[in-house]
Amino acid sequence: MKLAVILEKGDRELWGRIENIGRFMPVVAGESKQIVWERLIDLIKDYQANEGRDDKAWKKYPVDKISFSFLYDLQSFFCRSGLPKSIQNSRTIRYKFGTIKATYPQE
Repeated sequence: MKLAVILEKGDRELWGRIENIGRFMPVVAGESKQIVWERLIDLIKDYQANEGRDDKAWKKYPVDKISFSFLYDLQSFFCRSGLPKSIQNSRTIRYKFGTIKATYPQE
C-alpha cells in the first residue's frame, strides 16, 4: 500500500508528513530521505501498537506492506522570490528585492 509523504526542506533537515488518514498525522524530521522514511515507519508502528490500535483508518495500512511516494513541497526548497537559493544572492535579484541599492541615482 502506497502512502504519499510530503517532504519539506528545513534549515538543516528534511521534514516528512502524511496527511488525511484517520486521527493521526505522522510528522518526522531527518537529515536525508532515507532517515525520514525510517522514522515514519517507526512512528507508524508505535502508533498502531499503542494509541492508534482502534484507529480503523490506520488498520488498513499494515507496516510490512507500506511503501511511500515522496511529494516535494517546492516552496520550501526556494527563497521568497521563487528562485533557487543558489542564485538568490545575485546582484540583479538583490536590486530587484531592495536588499542592496545602486551606488548612484537611477532614472
